[in-house]
Amino acid sequence: MSVYEEVQLKDMRYDEANLMFFYQCPCGDLFEISLEELHDGEDIAPCPSCSLKIRVLYEEEDLPALPTGANAPAERSSKPLPPVVAAAPEPAAVAKAIAALDCDEDCEL
Repeated sequence: MSVYEEVQLKDMRYDEANLMFFYQCPCGDLFEISLEELHDGEDIAPCPSCSLKIRVLYEEEDLPALPTGANAPAERSSKPLPPVVAAAPEPAAVAKAIAALDCDEDCEL
């Protein structure tokens, strides 16, 4: 697999609250890889906004320990979230909004 760059783990920013490592991507977003992925032997960090990927260079003994018990992050669910449905506006409110768009400064609503 071709990668944009090889980056030392020590050069990445670590977010301890979310157990994620980040590195600046040229597109303006951040390459990201989780501590758990690194512990599982993964070393490719993708950018979520473009097709670039970096290879993270590290030794497993240099990784922070994964939290256990009450300190462990909540499991991420792969179950899709239900769609958000907004309430439909009242017809009178819609008519008033349309009239306001068509109205000039002298118009009274």
